[in-house]
Amino acid sequence: MIESISVSTLFKEEIENNLFKLYEEESRVEEAPLANPNIEVYKTLEDSGMLTVSGLYQQKELLGFCIITYAYLTHSNSTIAIVDSFFMHPEFRKYGMGKKLLNYAEKIAQEKGALVITMTSPYDSRLSKVANSFGYRTTNLIHSKKLV
Repeated sequence: MIESISVSTLFKEEIENNLFKLYEEESRVEEAPLANPNIEVYKTLEDSGMLTVSGLYQQKELLGFCIITYAYLTHSNSTIAIVDSFFMHPEFRKYGMGKKLLNYAEKIAQEKGALVITMTSPYDSRLSKVANSFGYRTTNLIHSKKLV
């Protein structure tokens, strides 16, 4: 089952399967700091309508999540959706559940008026290899530089 969930629910339920820890192990970029999610910032974005969370469950157990943030592009006078975090427990990836979860999150983004959705992934990661099969195409490269 896939449903919209709150930030509070995500933070409470992801602990069961260590989803945040597994996510960081797979998705961490060397130049970026270690994960240190601030639930209050997430809640503030959620309360302002700038963040939505979708969760995938099997028998009341959270197996995957998709966090979408929204940005207003002044140069095109439009809203876009940005996949902030997308993760499926490794044991449940082969069933097409991740694609269903992402499709669900995309529908919410459309309903919120987003015209485009973007998603980044570490170069040569598992997600970068399947993104095209989810309907995404590579349009830009992200260049990172550690400042501290």
